Amino acid sequence: MLIGITRQSLRTNDTFLASQYKFELLLKGNTLMRTLRKLNLETFYDELIKFKEEFDENEQNLVSIYDLLLRKCFIYFILVIRFR
Repeated sequence: MLIGITRQSLRTNDTFLASQYKFELLLKGNTLMRTLRKLNLETFYDELIKFKEEFDENEQNLVSIYDLLLRKCFIYFILVIRFR
């Protein structure tokens, strides 16, 4: 059995942002679960490459979201100090 884990999205937990995780079953027995193909070295390698590409794209999107949120917080912080 092989399980892929990715961070899925952000949620607010009162005082901080937390990631939620997505668990995806990639391999069960000798069957790749997303394509239902029988396992061999080539299909396993293809599945790992696809999962890594999805993982990297997802992480890049989350970094962009974190960056945007940090910029907004910094701007609000400056505004609060300026008009205090």
